[in-house]
Parts: sequence; structure tokens; C-alpha cells
Amino acid sequence: MDDSLDLDMGPLRKADQTAMDDTPDFNVTTRTAEEDKNEIRQIRLEAEKAFKKKEQEMEQMQREYDKKIRDLQKTIELEHAEVQKKLVAISQHDQEMEVLKDELENATSKCQKLEEKQQISSSLPEKLMSFSKSVPMKLIERDSKIPIVVEYEFIPRIIYPLKGPQALITFESEEVAQSVLAAKCHNVAFDGFKIEMKAQSPLLEAIQEFKISTEVSRQQIIVSEIPDTLDEEQMKDKLELHFYKAKNGGGDIEKVEYNKKERTAIITFVKSSVAGSVVRQKRQYINIGREEIRVKVSPVLNGELMNFKTFTAVSRRTVLLTGIQEVLTQEEMEDQLEIHFQKPSNGGGEVEDIVYIPKSKCALVGFIADK
Repeated sequence: MDDSLDLDMGPLRKADQTAMDDTPDFNVTTRTAEEDKNEIRQIRLEAEKAFKKKEQEMEQMQREYDKKIRDLQKTIELEHAEVQKKLVAISQHDQEMEVLKDELENATSKCQKLEEKQQISSSLPEKLMSFSKSVPMKLIERDSKIPIVVEYEFIPRIIYPLKGPQALITFESEEVAQSVLAAKCHNVAFDGFKIEMKAQSPLLEAIQEFKISTEVSRQQIIVSEIPDTLDEEQMKDKLELHFYKAKNGGGDIEKVEYNKKERTAIITFVKSSVAGSVVRQKRQYINIGREEIRVKVSPVLNGELMNFKTFTAVSRRTVLLTGIQEVLTQEEMEDQLEIHFQKPSNGGGEVEDIVYIPKSKCALVGFIADK
């Protein structure tokens, strides 16, 4: 019985052995999966680490970007403020330029009027006269052909010879001067003594007063002192050529009137503004070929004498003192006289001016007498 069992089990053992040989190696498979998990975990950690690093880098980049934006905005604001400041400065500068432009135009206009008056004054004969006043000119356009009309009032310069030892005292008040004259004699106190002086009105010579109304041509100039070196037509051509050139201040010429006998010529320009610029150079040299001639250039004036008066001048505020003895220097004497005649108790008052001339000296005193 036992033998039959052994015989029957033989094939089974072989089958079991074969089955065991065909069973997979579960231990090996399990280790491989664990390694995969570790590897995946490691990859995940590295990925998270890399992500975190990238995230930090992105945050840093964002911070830097934000800082750059803030800096840029700040720079833009500063530049905008600077631009606004410059715009304000430019606006103020423009306003100042407008003011200066107006001032320059006013100054130019005044200079033009002064030049025109100077042209008149320089063309008048030299006399011992004092300019009193002028009648204001009417406003005339620069390019107008209407002549400039100016009225001057003249009073001769009064010269009084003062011989030493004498003094002239001018008071601010006419009443004070008349009071001093009425007293006739004045005892002026010095250190320990007095000097008697006589007061009288200075006698001035007869004088003339008159007005001159002058017209200055805006289109014409007169050329004088022309040498007699060419015939009439040749000289007219040379004059026209010279005063036509802009470098000589000239311009288009309407006509030339040459007087060979008088050695003068009147040049009439087309534009009224040319004559004024030409006469600024009073002496000019004209090329006539082999040589140059020197001529005089003046404005064309038409004058009228008006309100001529002759009268004897009497000074109402000036007193002549005579009988002065020399006991002090010139300056000390003037101070002492001023102190004495300023006191109301001596019949005096405020002194405007005083001139004392010592003995053996003389002086010419100039003033305009009250009419």
C-alpha cells in the first residue's frame, strides 16, 4: 500500500517542483517599485526646489521691475517738474523780452527825436545863448514826408563881471533880497570886529529874447563845401552815385540840385527816412575818380524868427555886496557871509548861492535874470 502511494506521488512532486520554478520573484519586483518611488520622490523634491527657486527669482525680478517702474515714474515726475519750471522761466523771459522790446522802441523813438533836434541845433549859428524851452512836436509817422517842425525859445546867456573884493548873493525868496537891498548897509560881524558892506542890485546889460520855429525836411539834405573840380553835370553824377549807396546811408534819389557858384547841392530822396540817416555823418568823402573830395552834409532847414524882444534885465533875487575888507580866505568869507545873511534878524533868509571874489581878482558870473 505504501509502495503504491509512493509511486503515485512521484509525478506530483515533479509537478510541484515545476510550479515552484515557474513562480515569479516577488522580492525583486517589490524592491524595484520602492526604488521607483524614491526616484519619483527625489524628482518631485528637486522639481519643487527648482520651482521654489524660480518662484523666488520671479519675485526678485518683480521687485526689481517694480523698483525700476517707481524710479522711472520718479524720474518722469522730476523731468516733468523741470520742464514746467523751464516753461515758466521761458514765459517770464518772453514777458521780460516784451517789456525790453517796448522800452527799446520808446528809447529808439526818443533817440530819433533827440537826433532830429540835434541836427537842428548843430545847424544853427553859434551864439552866446541859453536854451530855455521847446514846444513839443506833434507825433508824425517815421515814413511821413511832412517836415519836422520844432519851436525853440532862446534867452541870451547873461555875463556879469565881478571884481574883487565883491560878492554876489542869490536868495531863494525875492522878498528877502528886496529887504536886504532896502537896508543898503549891513554890518557883518567877524571875530572881535564888524565890517560895513553896501548892498545894491547888480546892473545887467540889455538882452534879447526870441523864438525860432524850424522846419527840418525829411527828404532833403544839403551838401556844402563842394570843391570846384568838375563841371556841373559830372559833379551831379558823382553826388548822385555817392548818396545812392546804402553804405553811405543813402537810398533812391529823386533829384539833385547842384549850385556850382555857391558850391552847394540839395539832394532829394524818394523815401523820407533816408535823409535822417545820411546827416548823421556830417563829413563825408566822395570819390570823383583820381581823388576824393571832402564835403559837409547838413539837414535842410527852414527857420522863422518870432517874438523878438529887447529888455534890460534886473535880478530880483541877487544882491551885490561891496566894501568888503579881506580878513578871511575866500571860502571862509563865503561861509561867514552866508551865516550872516541867512539870519532873519539881519533881514536875511535862505541863501541859494553865493560867490565871493577876493581883491585883485575878477570873475565872469553867468546867470539868467528874472523877467
